[in-house]
Amino acid sequence: MKAEIHARLRAHNIKIPDDPDEAANLYLGALLIEKFDYWLARGFDYTDNPQPPTPFARPSSEAAKKDATYRTAFAKLDSDTKRTIKELLRESLEGILFSTLLTFDQTPAGKWKLQFRTKDMTARANPGRDYELHDDLYKWMDLFSKNKQ
Repeated sequence: MKAEIHARLRAHNIKIPDDPDEAANLYLGALLIEKFDYWLARGFDYTDNPQPPTPFARPSSEAAKKDATYRTAFAKLDSDTKRTIKELLRESLEGILFSTLLTFDQTPAGKWKLQFRTKDMTARANPGRDYELHDDLYKWMDLFSKNKQ
């Protein structure tokens, strides 16, 4: 687990913290923001490009049809409307992450305890021990996001 966490942080040029919980917190942030960036870039690709980056192997597949539907609809829009849609997409994805993390931090039933453990249970790290994860979202976005505003 430690090696995977350190490798992920090094890939983002992040100094490895001495505290394993702090490293786990950054690791969780890297994972979440990598997924955020992926889905944001995917949505932006639909709004910005009338054709997919690579042609579909099966143009009659459901995925290819859905892709064409999105691209055809977005191609008809002016640049201000596209920009507004992209802002809405960014805000929506950010809101999903923020509200999910807030639920972990402040659920009415009590506190959630997030923990990374090795398969053999010999090592553990708690990414949220002394953290408010929803507040960390913006730190993680600054550190890890390739889609900065």
